[in-house]
Amino acid sequence: MSNAPNPAHSQQAAAPPTLDSSWNTDIDVMARLSTATLTLLDVLVHRLDDELVFSEALCGGGEFMCELEGLDDSFGPLIEAEAARVVAEAAGLRPAGLFSPWMPAYLAAIDALSRQRQANLVLEAADRYAGATSPPNPRIAAFHARSTVRPHTVTASASAALTAAPRPSTAPRR
Repeated sequence: MSNAPNPAHSQQAAAPPTLDSSWNTDIDVMARLSTATLTLLDVLVHRLDDELVFSEALCGGGEFMCELEGLDDSFGPLIEAEAARVVAEAAGLRPAGLFSPWMPAYLAAIDALSRQRQANLVLEAADRYAGATSPPNPRIAAFHARSTVRPHTVTASASAALTAAPRPSTAPRR
């Protein structure tokens, strides 16, 4: 008998990566984290329909996405933080990073908006995030095809009012 390992036994399922592993250099793990974040953004729109505000809808979503993507639950808060960051950016806020000290204030500002506006921000964030990932996620297109939530559109008169608003002069006074 040979002492060589049996290939049939070495085909066992690998344990999900954890934060203790080199997750930030593993292309597969990074792709699964990105997919989990995008899927969470897709789900958040429907959670807002359940009379929850954005920050409430976000809670616990990361752990659920870990189950779907075969990731360790320790990645859950990281997925939620990334989703919060991209929604804050869609709202015009510029967090310095995932764990910016301003993030609680940003989330409170998003929560204060109407649920429809929150849903629109999540959709916009998902679109931006999907555009930044490669290759494009077909689930986003399918989601938008069946979604009843539509992004807010700016009318020509509102756009003209924004551009016609008086702005402070930078010219020196005479």
